[in-house]
Amino acid sequence: MTAEQIREIAIESSTAYWDYLDENDKGTQEVDVFEISYLEGIDFLIRLRLSAKLFDTEAVFFKNFKNNKKYDASEIKIVEYDRDKNSLLIKLTENIQQEFRGLSHNDIKVISDLKFLVQRVRTWYELNGAKIALPNKPSKYAKNINNIKFFEEKELQPSGDQKESINNIFTEPFSYVWGAPGTGKTQFVLSYAILHYINNNDRVAILAPTNNSIEQVLRGIIKMTDKAGVDRRKILRLGTPSKKFAEEFPDVCEEKGVQKNLAEIDKQIDILERVLNYKKSINTINSFNDKLVLFNALPK
Repeated sequence: MTAEQIREIAIESSTAYWDYLDENDKGTQEVDVFEISYLEGIDFLIRLRLSAKLFDTEAVFFKNFKNNKKYDASEIKIVEYDRDKNSLLIKLTENIQQEFRGLSHNDIKVISDLKFLVQRVRTWYELNGAKIALPNKPSKYAKNINNIKFFEEKELQPSGDQKESINNIFTEPFSYVWGAPGTGKTQFVLSYAILHYINNNDRVAILAPTNNSIEQVLRGIIKMTDKAGVDRRKILRLGTPSKKFAEEFPDVCEEKGVQKNLAEIDKQIDILERVLNYKKSINTINSFNDKLVLFNALPK
């Protein structure tokens, strides 16, 4: 199969899949709101506590059940999303503020349109599909696969099928390993293959489509590399890690990723400080207004 054929199949498939999702009103993540609070001031801000984590904030819109209308990013801007607290801070444009006054948590729902992920695939193949080139030679370590070292513990011994998969990784130019969850794809097949590269003083790149999936893979691999005595500093998790992963494996996280997390925390602190300062200002103004009423009531 040529690169152009792969490109055409990928574009046609992603287009068909997007159309199916759109025609059947699928491909969205609907998240309920269980708490709503208003932070009115110069900017009309609303904080929403969500019932679940948003997969992505890139294509989020909001539904108001009071008027049965939907609002996109042109009308409602996401100021901040706190994944740990499932908290979303939004800013409304002036022309729709009245429509959101006095809502209860049941009157609004957050909807994330995940079809943009399919669109990304189609766009990528449109731009880069013709440049695809699959490997045509097996691994340079195909000749010494018999030297792969398996741990002695019975529970860490790969099965016959797992050994065959490991063998295919090194003897075939391109391999695809499929298995149901819990069948040992990561802990046995991938980990032993990676350890074989490491033991030959080589490097491996591990790619995954989401943060969650790459961290799941790394947890399984690190468990095996730790047992093999591999220094964790030889493992580098690129990008921004989740808070839990960064706390659990700080020595494998890219410094920039940790710094970005800290920057996000600083940003949240800044927002909270501004909200608190605004509330203090409102209290001060209210206090002056009360005194002004008393002053005006004095006899002239």
